[in-house]
Amino acid sequence: MENVLELNRRRLIAIYFYNPKFLKNLKRFGEIFYISNKLKYALMYVEDKEVDVLIKQIEHLHFVREVVESFRPDIEMNFADRIGKFNYQEDDRENQKIELKLKC
Repeated sequence: MENVLELNRRRLIAIYFYNPKFLKNLKRFGEIFYISNKLKYALMYVEDKEVDVLIKQIEHLHFVREVVESFRPDIEMNFADRIGKFNYQEDDRENQKIELKLKC
C-alpha cells in the first residue's frame, strides 16, 4: 500500500469585520492566517472547492462587513512567453525616448 500525499487547493479570503470579539467563530470555516485588529480585517485560507458556499455563509455572520476572495490562483504566472516577444534594438529604444520627451 502506497502512502500518497494529496494536497488540497486552498484560496485566501479577506474578511472585514466590525468587532474582533467574535473572530473565534471563523475557525470552523478554515484556517485563520492573519488578523489585523487596527484595520479590522482577517485573512483566512479555505478549501478552493467550497469557496463560494463558505463566502455566502461568512457574509451572513452579524460581525462581518465584507468578504473578498483572492484572485491570485486565477492569474497566469507564466511570463516566459511574454518576455521573448520584446526584443528591442537600439534604434527602437532611442525612438521611444524621443516620443516620451515629446509627450511630456
